[in-house]
Formats: sequence, C-alpha cells, structure tokens
Amino acid sequence: MYIKRLKLENFQGHKSTELTFDKHVNIITGDTDSGKTSLFRALYKIIRDEPSGVEFISTWSNYCLIEVELDSGYVIRRYVSIKRNKNG
Repeated sequence: MYIKRLKLENFQGHKSTELTFDKHVNIITGDTDSGKTSLFRALYKIIRDEPSGVEFISTWSNYCLIEVELDSGYVIRRYVSIKRNKNG
C-alpha cells in the first residue's frame, strides 16, 4: 500500500497543492522555505492529528484541508477550521 495522492488547501504556505506519487521512489526537492517540510507536517497531522490547534492554517484562511488517497482508492481527509475540526 502506498500514498497515491496528497492534496493540501490553506495548509501553512500551501494555498492549493496536489501531488501525485509513484509506487516506487519519489523525491521532493525545492528551494529553502518552499514548503517541503510542511508536506511532512501535513502527513503527520493526518496520521496522528498532531499538532493540535489551528496554528498551521494559512494566515489568509480560516480553514485547511489535508487529503490523502491511497493506492487502494481509500481517501483520508482532515478538515480543520478555526471553529471546528472534522475527520473523515
């Protein structure tokens, strides 16, 4: 089983980002402060629901969405807003 797709909305510096992964090796590169680490933070948030709170919501929004699609077709979503949290 592997992560097929990662989608972020309003998560830290990512306004709208969608990445598709290969089942083999994937390499993430980019300049300093381009959002690489926040991809891993988003995965940690979806797996462990940590960190708690809303500090990772982008300053221009009042919510964020993290969505992971596995190769099996199963989709995991975590929606966090300043007013409420939802899991699905």
